[in-house]
Amino acid sequence: MEYFTINFIVIHCIATTYLLPYFIRKYSTKLASKLEKRIIPDLYENEMIEYQVQANLLKGIERVGGMLFLTNEKMIFKSHKFNFQAGQTNVEYDQIADFTKNKSSKTIDKGLIITTTDGTKLDFIMNDREQVIDILNLKVLTEKASTV
Repeated sequence: MEYFTINFIVIHCIATTYLLPYFIRKYSTKLASKLEKRIIPDLYENEMIEYQVQANLLKGIERVGGMLFLTNEKMIFKSHKFNFQAGQTNVEYDQIADFTKNKSSKTIDKGLIITTTDGTKLDFIMNDREQVIDILNLKVLTEKASTV
């Protein structure tokens, strides 16, 4: 009985230390790209996607995975269907009051908090944060200039 338990523990350690990371690296990119292609946001008639990036949005205690789309009209976060809190979140550029970089869990420096004019905070994690910030700077400044 002890021999079986020790063997099981050794095999479990080897599998989780070496095999699991290998399969995650090998197949996670394929799965992510398939999910990315299936996420299609609801757009207005003349609306066009100008930039998109994989992102996670914090909703309560769940990190909702999906895609962040920047269009010529608004910012859209559309979750993939494997989340409990699925759906689409739209924010018009004139409704964005502020956006700031942040560290998620005090270690991951890929966070972006977007604050809307009604005080809602949207907490994102994404890889191309600098690119998104550059585009948002342009869109929000253009929107504010057109309303003055």
